[in-house]
Amino acid sequence: LGIDPQRRAETLTLVEFADAGVVDYNAPIVSRYCPGDAASARRLWKQVRLVLRGYDVLRIDKMLGRSLDGAQAPNPLKQALHTQDCEMYGNQIELHGNWEQWRHTLDKRVRKEFERCWRVFTRSEEARFEHVHDPDLALELFAQMEVQQSARMHETGADYRLDEAPYRAFYKQALADGLADGSVVLTVLRDGEALVASHYGIANARRYIALRTSTGGAATETETNSQTDKDMGDR
Repeated sequence: LGIDPQRRAETLTLVEFADAGVVDYNAPIVSRYCPGDAASARRLWKQVRLVLRGYDVLRIDKMLGRSLDGAQAPNPLKQALHTQDCEMYGNQIELHGNWEQWRHTLDKRVRKEFERCWRVFTRSEEARFEHVHDPDLALELFAQMEVQQSARMHETGADYRLDEAPYRAFYKQALADGLADGSVVLTVLRDGEALVASHYGIANARRYIALRTSTGGAATETETNSQTDKDMGDR
């Protein structure tokens, strides 16, 4: 939780997660120190309330029901407080085994669509998938990713903040710091030097969490659609 006395709703001082409004999900760090039962969660909440004396409103939204550590412990704030389901949702994929084993658990139509899309993409001799490890190339591609994602989000009219200077600096620094040890992962689809699509995420030995994604502009989409139509005619 982050406490910002300057964050106010009319005359009320708010306490909220220190995510500047751009994080999809939140979870308290204290969850790893809570035994996991409801009684312990309530005792913890009493201690939290003592710390929050002098503030008017505690705002907690987009909160995970369970922690993200290996034990998957219950979120103590969810146990201690009355909560309601959030309208936001996420897609979780569990892989037991390697990629091929997981792919064959999918519906046949889904697998065929994967194969068709890849077949259309690789019609270009320069089309390729890359897991980027070179720091200089990663920063260069990330700059292109920012442009693509910003253009797309502003086109949809979304409340988009990631192209503001503090957020740009944060993601750029995280990429520079985490690329070498694998804690930050940048993967891309490229056709020659053109960036077709990109994915930016964080990872550990157990989990990968996608944070940002981008796709190329209208010219790329039009070309892909044309190729897709031809591919469907060949089937």
